[in-house]
Amino acid sequence: ISKIEKYYSEKRKREKLNFNFFSAIVSGKHEKEHIEKYHSNFIGYLLNANANHDFGDLFLRNFFDILPDGIDKHNLPKASSFKLERERITEYGRFIDIFLECGKDYAIFIENKIWSGEQPNQIKDYLAFIENDYKKGIGIFLTLDGKSAESTKDYPKNDSFKIINLSYKNIIKWLEKCCGDEEIKKIPHIHSALVQYIIIIKKILKIMSEENKEVVDFIISDY
Repeated sequence: ISKIEKYYSEKRKREKLNFNFFSAIVSGKHEKEHIEKYHSNFIGYLLNANANHDFGDLFLRNFFDILPDGIDKHNLPKASSFKLERERITEYGRFIDIFLECGKDYAIFIENKIWSGEQPNQIKDYLAFIENDYKKGIGIFLTLDGKSAESTKDYPKNDSFKIINLSYKNIIKWLEKCCGDEEIKKIPHIHSALVQYIIIIKKILKIMSEENKEVVDFIISDY
């Protein structure tokens, strides 16, 4: 293991692969101090068709594509018709991390949990909020491992309002899809920013990257 770590460390230093500006933004003193609001800020920024990234609804369209099959994607409103708000306040005085709405016809909320858990009845209250004010909607509970929200396990099924669980592996899938888009590939600094954020997520999830696999293959071949 020490041989692998030494090889990997030297390779990263030599190729300047340790540089990642997200590391300075989203991390605290300890590994588990990845502050949720910074992740929500960046995800929300990309999903906002009116943000100054100037890609319009490209990121949101790609996000819709990675939603599970249980969502009727063909009947979703056009991505360009959604307006996004960070920390939307509900009638219960709670703040929804990321909120998308298309008039009063459709609402989508994302509640983002990195290390913290669901607060009592949190997602259930959010669902009640959109059910009262919108015709249709989707609630997304985003966690590292895609676990279900406790408050919705016994929630009555409703064809007009869906609750889905996404993991940060789904976020990686979304961002990698964006990185493969021809418009994104033409703009190196945008592509690089997405790749750097993917690396941060993989570090949190402790996913072995292709680079790690290459190192393992190198060590194995050395014996």
